[in-house]
Amino acid sequence: MLPQPDAITDVHCRIIVDTLDEGVVVVDETLNITFVNPTFARMLGYAAADMQGHPASEFLNDAERAKSGRLETRTVDDADIYEHAWQRKDGTTLETLVSARPIFDPAHTYRGSYRIVTDLSERIRLTSTTDHFARVIQSAQDGMIGRDCNGIITSWNRGAEAIYGYAAAEIIGRNIE
Repeated sequence: MLPQPDAITDVHCRIIVDTLDEGVVVVDETLNITFVNPTFARMLGYAAADMQGHPASEFLNDAERAKSGRLETRTVDDADIYEHAWQRKDGTTLETLVSARPIFDPAHTYRGSYRIVTDLSERIRLTSTTDHFARVIQSAQDGMIGRDCNGIITSWNRGAEAIYGYAAAEIIGRNIE
């Protein structure tokens, strides 16, 4: 049986954080890492214990380290969502989407922030593959026409323009049935 919302304990919260598919990073007010979950440590190729206590900037790639504005102290209550590049232990770059939020104590004094980190590697790979296929189809001499399940033309390459005499702008969005 699942615990009721008012019965969720620190143990339940820790299980959730430790098993998320996203990385979690917590930094203190001096931007030193105080916590990383196993997923984030795995994303960068470190043991969590090897990251704790170190400045977060140590794990940025060179371009991010040069900017380093995103790691500045957050003193407002708003979340910040941005893309961020980290440096893996093996030297490669990890592109991520970060959702950051400040942490305040009961007196509303800034004490650090936490970040939820989503690995964008697969999305970037798929976008690159999709862009490649789109370029191949667009440059093909054969007429290639894409349509949705309702018969509406969704794509029209140069080959189709040459064969049928219509520019893509004239035909996309029309029904071919």
